[in-house]
Amino acid sequence: MMGMCFLEYQFAGSAPDAAAIEATASQIAGLRVSVGLREHCLEPDSLYGEISFDCTPSNCVEIAVYDRRLGRDPYHQQVADKTGIRTVRLSMLNGQEPTILAAVCLALESLGGSTRHAIPHSARRLVSGTLTVGILRRRARMRAALAWLTIPYVLVMLPVWVGWALIATLFEIRSFRKRVSDPFGDASGDRDGPKK
Repeated sequence: MMGMCFLEYQFAGSAPDAAAIEATASQIAGLRVSVGLREHCLEPDSLYGEISFDCTPSNCVEIAVYDRRLGRDPYHQQVADKTGIRTVRLSMLNGQEPTILAAVCLALESLGGSTRHAIPHSARRLVSGTLTVGILRRRARMRAALAWLTIPYVLVMLPVWVGWALIATLFEIRSFRKRVSDPFGDASGDRDGPKK
């Protein structure tokens, strides 16, 4: 089951532009990083697109910058806070290989961004040392193989879950029928009330 991972970095003043994020992430990772901007990103100082390594473009992080002074983000949702803080929001599918996310997080941190949660050392290790195209592709293949390994687990556990749900439902129906047929809990069979 896929979910989304969201991270926000806040900048006092202006947020870095796409070129600065690309250059810093490329320098940190040692591989070329590109930001593909979406067409409807027309506001000044706004950024909305996907960032990925050039060698693995399908493994990407969605990046959006919005200005809380404008009162809305790129999705036109209302934002109540009017502090003037620029927020860079990153989102990624949980099943994807996280090296690009680690590189972008470290780039935003080095460009002056702050976040509520510190970047864990395991994420820092993903981009430390020598990162090559071969290593990155091997990590992506291993992540995909792990995703495929969940299929046998689901195929075995699905009948167990369905069977458990059916048995639990049957017991609940039986319990409900018992309560309906004897609403006052009088199991003695005397339904006429007390004898005079």
